[in-house]
Amino acid sequence: MAEGPWPVPGAGPLHGPLAHGLALGAHLAVHNGLVWNELGATYQGYSTDRARLRNPWGVLDRAAYRKTLEALLTTRLVGRTYESVLQVRSTLAVRLGRTPTVPEWSAALTRRRPAPAEAAEAQEALRLAVTYEGRLRADGALGADERVDTLAAFDYGRAVNVVRLALGARLCDPYEAEQAVLRIGALAGQAYSSWSRFSLGYSLARAMHFDEDDQSGVTYEQSLAQHRILTQDPDSPYRNIAWS
Repeated sequence: MAEGPWPVPGAGPLHGPLAHGLALGAHLAVHNGLVWNELGATYQGYSTDRARLRNPWGVLDRAAYRKTLEALLTTRLVGRTYESVLQVRSTLAVRLGRTPTVPEWSAALTRRRPAPAEAAEAQEALRLAVTYEGRLRADGALGADERVDTLAAFDYGRAVNVVRLALGARLCDPYEAEQAVLRIGALAGQAYSSWSRFSLGYSLARAMHFDEDDQSGVTYEQSLAQHRILTQDPDSPYRNIAWS
């Protein structure tokens, strides 16, 4: 993972709505050592861009690209159970006037009377959220009284990456790509109140999503490192672009 792949002036937009939208994909740019704000003829090269759309996205043509992008924009890929479990806690917090305890949260999930399989999935999602929020607090990234209410950032950030790949793979034109990035930026602005909140949502989602495949803890450590780079490096777009 490269640290600080920040562009030189003139490489792409540094301010304004398009730069804001592109910066939503900066976690993946940092992870892959790529400049975050380029929206040009290629991302990593035509053949590579097509290969990266094919695996893991299964995108081979324009129709598949548009279908995948719409799924990401409507946050259908981040995990329905994960999102619904966090929504239960958020709703309960509004009613209580405070963040519920874990037992209160668990009880609220039980009161929905889901099927046994769904109940087990929900409790596992709760466990993962509690585990990784706890690690984020212990590492100083999440405040003691803070919580993550939505994981939509994970889909929005990946959506920017898919748009950049699709442009490089000639599955959309520059105008379509810009409009898609602007739409992603608008949606993220509705879901989060700051770059830090967006970044925490992305980091928590990534850690939860890859938990079963990452017994070594590498994914969490990578996510934390990316969050710190993006929120602390003075040259990061998150430090230089207004959230709203």
